[in-house]
Amino acid sequence: MILKTIILKNFRGYNGEHRIDVSSGITALIGKNDAGKSTLLEALDIFYGDSKPELSDLNIYAKDREMIFGAVFSDLPKIVSVDTSATTSLPEEYLVNKDGDFEVVIKYPCTASTVGKPEQNIRCLHP
Repeated sequence: MILKTIILKNFRGYNGEHRIDVSSGITALIGKNDAGKSTLLEALDIFYGDSKPELSDLNIYAKDREMIFGAVFSDLPKIVSVDTSATTSLPEEYLVNKDGDFEVVIKYPCTASTVGKPEQNIRCLHP
């Protein structure tokens, strides 16, 4: 699987949901100071579970008080092994989005004083 898109919502300077396309083989992030380069890398760190967001990371203009970290993957494996005797595919299990990609999001609900437990979801089309 190849990372195609990074999804951020209400994380630091990213108010609302943003989709950052990285499918063109990005090898470097270049920009002015405070443009959000480190924020993207830290968001990926949170998505992959190596760190957790803090309440101060919530965008100050966020209306729905939740932070979302997500990723869209392309070039999916043709076969997924469920166990030693069963195989399937992500499309067969209706685990792909409208573009045929695998999309995972992790939502952190926030109160006035804490960041809640993460909720992990797959955004997919199901019949």
